[in-house]
Amino acid sequence: MKCLEALQSKIVCPTCGSLCPTPDLPHLPSNAPLQRMAEAFKKLPVPVDKACKLCAKKAAKYCPKCEAMLCGACVEQHHSGVLLKDHGLVEAHHARPAQRCPRHAQKLKLFCEKCLALLCSTCCFSDHLEHNRSVLAIPEAAQRRRLRAAAAGEELERQCSGVSEEIRGLERELEDLARKKESLERERGRLRQQIETIQRASLEPTDMEILDAENFAVILGLCDLSLFVKKREVGVVRDKNHFKMKFRCFGKPDGVAVDANGDIVVVDSTYSQIVFYRPNGRFYKQFGFGDSEGSGEGKNLGGVAIDDINGNIVVANCKMHQIEVFGTDGKLVCKFGSEGDRDGQLRNPWGVAIDDNRNIVVTDSGNNRIQVFGSEGRFIQQFDLNGTGEGQLSCPLGVAISNRNIVVADHNNHRIVVFGPDGQFIQHFGGNGELNSPGAVAIDANGNIIVTSDTKHQIVVFGPDGKFICEFGSEDGQFTPYGAAVTKGNIVIADHENKR
Repeated sequence: MKCLEALQSKIVCPTCGSLCPTPDLPHLPSNAPLQRMAEAFKKLPVPVDKACKLCAKKAAKYCPKCEAMLCGACVEQHHSGVLLKDHGLVEAHHARPAQRCPRHAQKLKLFCEKCLALLCSTCCFSDHLEHNRSVLAIPEAAQRRRLRAAAAGEELERQCSGVSEEIRGLERELEDLARKKESLERERGRLRQQIETIQRASLEPTDMEILDAENFAVILGLCDLSLFVKKREVGVVRDKNHFKMKFRCFGKPDGVAVDANGDIVVVDSTYSQIVFYRPNGRFYKQFGFGDSEGSGEGKNLGGVAIDDINGNIVVANCKMHQIEVFGTDGKLVCKFGSEGDRDGQLRNPWGVAIDDNRNIVVTDSGNNRIQVFGSEGRFIQQFDLNGTGEGQLSCPLGVAISNRNIVVADHNNHRIVVFGPDGQFIQHFGGNGELNSPGAVAIDANGNIIVTSDTKHQIVVFGPDGKFICEFGSEDGQFTPYGAAVTKGNIVIADHENKR
């Protein structure tokens, strides 16, 4: 402190370095904590060597029973006595001599629970006669204290268990909140995606299209067209060629399918998304490929099929040469295939269908063959059918299942070819000018085969035996059918160029 005060009395000039005295400055305050520590150390007893009780030499051992410090020589004498041989000795520095009464200098043997005081025999009979029921021997009193402490510990343990259970409950609630947060974040992402889609759909159409009631209804996601178009007939085709209604899509639709609930599932290549509509054309939901851990590389998608057992959506991704399977929540279940011509590899796959064994049948268009995969993407078999002869294919596109048979649109050969489940050729038809560049294929409840032709802007219907029934929509520009599906007697067509 004095050194600090000496330094405090002088100031160094920052310009010339001279020391300038500063008189009359108050002394530095004392450090109170250090002072208290110093006082406490002063009160500590100075350790001294303990002396032997018999000879006053430095003690080496302590006898608790005799309450005596003993040097090394006296220890031998102590053990020489017959009655003292069983006395256990401890090291002198570990000795804990019995406490004695400060009033009577007697050994403290008793404890008064009422006064919470250690007693000698004299104290017990002089000052604590009225507390005789509360006076116990020290070992007994200590044991009672231990039992009470143990009971208190058990109670605290029970309380601790209760607190732990509350913590676990809070952790479960936190997990629930985390799951809810994740769900809400997914919902927020879905809503943002819809907003972006609506914004794109709002910017791309012309002023006249945006003012059209049908298109504006889709942009708003309010596809209940009766609210906007009143009694105007608005494309689902019923029976042969009776036009029933149409509803617009956000982008250009490619594939179309109908799920077990009758909802219409559309593959939209423009925005790389799958869009769901109710049977009345009302927009239901959508999800994008990029948000579903899929390829995110749409823009050239093909057919779509629905697994009626679990609702999974199977999509042919032509550009990525693979098949992608999504759950009803839009999450990617699996994807398989890579560009090539070996078993399990694909080149521009276009059509997909699900057979009676829930296997996925794929038209491998670039390799002119049919491949069959398990529902999880495992390769099962392939039918290499490249050619123009009977039972051969050239750029197969659409595919459907009819009575376990595989019905294929043979695009470049302008016909429909039917194979058995093992790939055995059964028949072909439509090659006599009835078909031109067939694309999608669908089967109705009566086994009739519905085929689209985008080059002739028409739909052609054949019976189960391959006989021509009818055709419609042949006016140029009326529509450009890409995908086809059937629901409750109606034919659903994906009108690619007209975005409906």
